[in-house]
Amino acid sequence: MEDYLSVPGYLPVRQAAMQLGLSEKRILQFILAKRLPSRKVSGRHLIPMGALDHFAPGPHGRVRTQPAPWRKYRAGAKVSLRHIVAPVLPGRTQDAQEYLAELAEQQAYCFAGTMQRFLFVDGSHLHLVLVWKSTEIDQEALARDVSTFMAATDDLVDWRQARDDTSEVVAHT
Repeated sequence: MEDYLSVPGYLPVRQAAMQLGLSEKRILQFILAKRLPSRKVSGRHLIPMGALDHFAPGPHGRVRTQPAPWRKYRAGAKVSLRHIVAPVLPGRTQDAQEYLAELAEQQAYCFAGTMQRFLFVDGSHLHLVLVWKSTEIDQEALARDVSTFMAATDDLVDWRQARDDTSEVVAHT
């Protein structure tokens, strides 16, 4: 038994949330902000079916109106960046992109201690970018993680031709 109303041409909040991949609470927030139309029946919001066709929830979080100012870490912490670029093997670009998407889905190769990490293929090269604070990283563990990642992607990438640069970050946002 369903615990919500059924009115022809309208969706209950629960179904709208499922269709949009959002929580019911978030749908109600959009209704209260007048970003989604609704009709209240017996104390419950119902959303016209066509309203979801062109609805875009918008960006997550706050939208910046001003650029973030440049900053430096204090208290002796240094921020470092490692950028490894290697050619994808001929004919394996699509496979490399799909494999990276799988890794993200599985939360594999998270490189413990990093603040940020980026994996992408720009056509013919795979990029691995890691950012960390000196006070929060185990360099030996990071080196092991990078080696393990390289071994796991050796059938997609020619790591022998990789360019591997590590730099200290001067300023960040």
